[in-house]
Amino acid sequence: MELKNKHEITWREYQEYIKSKNKGKSALPLFLKVILYVLISLGTILIVFIFVNTSKCPTSHESIQQSAEELGFKQIKPYLTHLDPSDIDNRNFWILNVSGRDLKVETFIDTDLQSYIKRLIKRSRTLSCAVVVIEPETGRVLSMVDWGRQGKGNLCLRSEFPAASLFKIVIASAVVEERSFAPDKRLYFNGRAHTLYRSQLKNNIKRRYSNRTTLRMAFARSINPVFGKIGIYDLGRETIERYAERFLFNKEIQFDIPCKRSVLVVPEDDFGIAEIASGFNKRTLISPLHAVLLGSTIAKDGIMMRPILIKRIIDNNGKELYRGRPSILARVISKKTSGKIKELMEATVRYGTCRNSFIKLMRKRRFKGFSFGAKTGSVNDKYDRVKYDWLVSYAIPPDGKNGISMGILAIHGERLGIRSREIGRYIIQYFFSRKRDSLLKNTS
Repeated sequence: MELKNKHEITWREYQEYIKSKNKGKSALPLFLKVILYVLISLGTILIVFIFVNTSKCPTSHESIQQSAEELGFKQIKPYLTHLDPSDIDNRNFWILNVSGRDLKVETFIDTDLQSYIKRLIKRSRTLSCAVVVIEPETGRVLSMVDWGRQGKGNLCLRSEFPAASLFKIVIASAVVEERSFAPDKRLYFNGRAHTLYRSQLKNNIKRRYSNRTTLRMAFARSINPVFGKIGIYDLGRETIERYAERFLFNKEIQFDIPCKRSVLVVPEDDFGIAEIASGFNKRTLISPLHAVLLGSTIAKDGIMMRPILIKRIIDNNGKELYRGRPSILARVISKKTSGKIKELMEATVRYGTCRNSFIKLMRKRRFKGFSFGAKTGSVNDKYDRVKYDWLVSYAIPPDGKNGISMGILAIHGERLGIRSREIGRYIIQYFFSRKRDSLLKNTS
């Protein structure tokens, strides 16, 4: 548009001329404004995203260091598979060569206790023996010893031994939590306490010649027909499997050294269910390491702590590459249920299969106020050549601190050696007497 002499054009024509003149100039700033607006919007979204995520994730130096430790431990763990805790005696560490670099692997093993248990089981006159001692509060492994092994690998980590009546801990936990059974629940059975025949598995009805008992006494004395009927009529196959998995049967145990899974297969027929529930079978297999976790879970109010053997790993320069910290594997049963199972395990010590052994401890003045609990189990192998003799036990001081839990497997031949419950009594007496003597020595 050409502009005529300003005296010859109207006001409207002049305004149109100004608009056409500035039309090309206003397009570029508008484009830049759009880009700037988009960048500001994206920046705002990015800032909000970072803020939300950093508020959820720990940013402390300790958390960052722990992640680095976990990464480093995964690289080192394959080199730990051949290490044997029974080798630890006078020193509680290994020297491990990883890619041409020597690393010091320190453990939580109590070398004094370890040496004592080694001497004890070598004199036990058993064919083989395996002992695991841990702290229920932390999961720290204080001792892991085997003797007289046949085959490869530490006996404590081999899941090839029938669990026998130890499985009653799982069944009792299930029926207390799912069916609200009280320790004083009245129950009946026919025939002998330690047999299991089909004729003994009729429903819980009082008959003319029935024996009356309670859940507490049935657990303490390991009465098979009672637990067989509980498995059939009160729990069933699915509930038994569910609680067994809670206690880590058929699952991998997170441990510093590989441990084979404990095996449980529940049949569909009633008599097969009764055999599993009572522990009167040779198909439910468990390792001594897993066995000790059954007892420590009850001692820890239903919480299963991850068993930890390795305290820390350091290199030649003293740099810490990994540190073992207590962690929870699972809340297996409620605290209320655990309290009732403690009553059953304490009854085993006071009135049941462990009475003759543990009464000697409870009469000693130094063990006044202690909480003792136990479960025994015994079964022959499938060829009736050897006898598997179990003890799962815990001992907690009056203040609730520095207690121990034990899993002991003694394998006997034609002649019985020292029973597992006697070995457990010796260990408890030595452990706490030594602690007390050491305390008196340091304060004198």
